[in-house]
Amino acid sequence: AWVNSVPLPMDLLRGRRVTLVAFLNFNNLRSRRATALLGRWWDRYSLDGLMVVGVHTPDYEFDRDPLRVRRGVKREGAKFPVVIDTRRKIWEGYQNEGWPAFYLVDPKGRVVHDKLGEGSYLVFEREIQAALNAFNGYEPPLGAKVEADPKRDACSFNTPSFYVGSRRGVSVKAANPKEHRTVSERRDGEATTTGRWEEDAEALRYAGTGAGLKDQFYLIWRGSEAGAVLSGGGSGNPVQVFLKMDNLWLHGGNAGPDVRWDDEDRSYVLVDEGRLYMLAKDDTRERMHEMTLHPSAAGAAVHAFEFSDFCEAPPELR
Repeated sequence: AWVNSVPLPMDLLRGRRVTLVAFLNFNNLRSRRATALLGRWWDRYSLDGLMVVGVHTPDYEFDRDPLRVRRGVKREGAKFPVVIDTRRKIWEGYQNEGWPAFYLVDPKGRVVHDKLGEGSYLVFEREIQAALNAFNGYEPPLGAKVEADPKRDACSFNTPSFYVGSRRGVSVKAANPKEHRTVSERRDGEATTTGRWEEDAEALRYAGTGAGLKDQFYLIWRGSEAGAVLSGGGSGNPVQVFLKMDNLWLHGGNAGPDVRWDDEDRSYVLVDEGRLYMLAKDDTRERMHEMTLHPSAAGAAVHAFEFSDFCEAPPELR
């Protein structure tokens, strides 16, 4: 299935376009940042011979659904064509290894430059310009804007991203209520649960009642922002997942863009579909935080957590 386009086989583009093939997943935080970058390159170079093709390769069962992918593309504001690589055939064809990944293909069908991960965008943009120049003599206008990589002066102060679930997840143990330990760097990324949670291949699913919001998923983290891939129950009804940071409800200064508040000023995210929800942000650089997620009803599932450092953060948090 394709979004924003009819099918675009490479044979159709050969001899006509320089093509940037970008592997993305719209439930992956780094892919979402890369999508904004690709949009800027699309705006700058599409009229000069560049075709951008996003390849959404599913990471979870729920993001194989074309309707959900289309909503994700729309939510991220991507206007370039996106193909849904449901069976990972394109991924395997490029021998790709992660998200985001960029492959610059010249009009003869040869990969002339590639990169995995974020950063080095100025170098890649110069390669785009060189490929366009070789194709049709393109020269950037005098003073044309190009991407600038962020300063690398506050990097890696973040918890590594991790999955939950039996297939590839970390071990999440039930908390010991009698054990009280101070938050320290060696506990970075520690996760525990209280209440009834059931593990399947892709997630920990809450199986309690949510009464009194006493049950929780507990996490220690640090970084500029924290997000979680969450999904709801099989009934299709949205589930409120309440959030606390350092044992306090979130507020406008530390809440992520997906956070809402109820009539009692309690912070929560409304999990109405499986996707990445941005939960919290922080500008204290090296400080450790405790976060607790309190599902209000059975069925809420935790699939993964993702964190940004201060190099990758949005400009307002750098």
